[in-house]
Amino acid sequence: MRRGPPSVLGGQPVRACCDHPRYLTAHEEGAYEYAEKADAVYKTIENELSGVELKDRPLVFASYNGTSISTMHNGIHELVTLAGGRTPIDAGYTNGSIDLEEVARNMKPDWIVLDTYFGFLETYTTLEETKGKEVDQLTNTDNKYVQAIDHTQAYRDGKVLFLTQGVYMGPASYIACAYLANHLYPDRFSFDVDAMFADYISSYHSDYSASDFAGIEYFDLATLNTYA
Repeated sequence: MRRGPPSVLGGQPVRACCDHPRYLTAHEEGAYEYAEKADAVYKTIENELSGVELKDRPLVFASYNGTSISTMHNGIHELVTLAGGRTPIDAGYTNGSIDLEEVARNMKPDWIVLDTYFGFLETYTTLEETKGKEVDQLTNTDNKYVQAIDHTQAYRDGKVLFLTQGVYMGPASYIACAYLANHLYPDRFSFDVDAMFADYISSYHSDYSASDFAGIEYFDLATLNTYA
C-alpha cells in the first residue's frame, strides 16, 4: 500500500524536521526508491501482525512530554499504530491533557514513548552538545518528560523509549517505526535500525554521517541513564 510522499505521515501533512530534496523537486525515481524502503518496514509489520487483534496488542502511551494524549495526524500517534501498538485512544481515552496519576493508576501502559525536539538538523550543533540538551530536557524539566512518568510500572520495568522529531515525523519515520516494533515484539521483529539510519543519512543527507547522530535519535531508558 503506497503511503504518500515522505513529508506526509498517515495521509496528513506533518512538519518534517529534515526536508528531503528528492521529494521536494519531484524526482520520481528517488521517490519510488524511498517509498520502497519505507513500505518494506510497514508491510513487514502489517503482515506479521495481521492475526493479532487490537485488544491483544501492547498499550503504548506515546506523548510529547508525558502530560497529554496526542490526536491522530500529529505524528507520534500514527507511529504507535504503524508499529503494531495500541494507543490510549484505542483504549477509550480522549486526546488532551491527562492527570499524571491516571497514567500510572489506571492506564498502566506496557510501554511509554517520549519525544525530544533536539537531535536532528534544525537543532543539531555537535553530538555532545545536542546530547546534553536532550538529557537536560528529558530529566530536569519539572513534571514533564521523565518526571511525568517515573512513577509508572513501565518506567520501573525500563520500558521507556525516546525519539527525536527527526526520526518520528517526516521522511525518516519508518526508522522510528522499526525501532518501536523491535521493542514491542522482540520475538517477531529484528529490524537493523542502525543500518536503516546509516542508509538514510548516506542516501539523503550525505554531508553528514550516521556517527554524527549516534545515540541521540532513538534510545531507551537504560541508555538515558548512562547519559545523565
